Amino acid sequence: MRLLITGVAGGAGRLLAQRLLADPAVTALTGLDEHPLRPAIPGLRFVRAALDQPEASGLVAGMDAIVHPASLDGGADGSRRVPDGVLVDRTKRLVDMAQAANVRRLVVILSGAVYGGPPGAAHSEADRVRGHSAGSLVRAQAQIADYLDAVAARWPSGTLVQLRAAWLCGPGATRLVRWWQRVPVIACGRGERLFQALHPGDLVGAVCLALRGRLAGVYNAGGAEPLPLHAVAQVTGRAGACAPLGLLLLRAWLAQHRGGSAPSPDALRALYGGGVLDTSRLREAGWAPRYTTRGALLDALAAL
Repeated sequence: MRLLITGVAGGAGRLLAQRLLADPAVTALTGLDEHPLRPAIPGLRFVRAALDQPEASGLVAGMDAIVHPASLDGGADGSRRVPDGVLVDRTKRLVDMAQAANVRRLVVILSGAVYGGPPGAAHSEADRVRGHSAGSLVRAQAQIADYLDAVAARWPSGTLVQLRAAWLCGPGATRLVRWWQRVPVIACGRGERLFQALHPGDLVGAVCLALRGRLAGVYNAGGAEPLPLHAVAQVTGRAGACAPLGLLLLRAWLAQHRGGSAPSPDALRALYGGGVLDTSRLREAGWAPRYTTRGALLDALAAL
């Protein structure tokens, strides 16, 4: 199988590339990213370019499958995010190129925040995408989800898989827990909220399942046993600390504009206003995650 992975310079993209290089079914692996890949991954052909640059168009032809992480966690995995509108346009361009090149399988990773609220609700794949009014980040994810739904109905020669993922936490995905070690986890006056994490290793397992031809359509991916944010605060050493959501959003905005590491304000709105993902469909297809939400959080903390 000849395979292309976009966003390979990010933590989860690197882990995915390393795992796939060990798969005997993968005969050639190419990684694409507009950011440098440091350190290099032995055995990976790396091309530094964005999806809307000429260098990218020539890579798609001849590929059997493509993995495209349009979002790994709603914007808190530590990767350098492009503007949301640009992400939508680049994803559409990739889909168009894949169709024109008769790529057999396209796996797109989106944020589970596309379902929108209400807070704490459990979302299955049958639920409507309602994230269009939940801030620019979630709106972009919802627009991509709508586009992919439409494309899947008119792409008879290929298989399109959407993986809608919970918040990524673990090695290579520590940005959210780093943020929580500096600021309160609890947003005062917001009521009880549930947090659901996804370990990068379990995301890789879902992607590998999709590439083996076991999946088609939309699947939720998230760790079992979501935690109340009060429990998350204890795990991250922030028990008893509380701040208004408006203050947390302001701090995130200031951190970003000063060049610091912080989730975007829109990511925080999605975190405190969203639900959790029902992963029954993916488990029934053979996905066997190793980590619960607590386990993913602890592994992220251990990686700091």
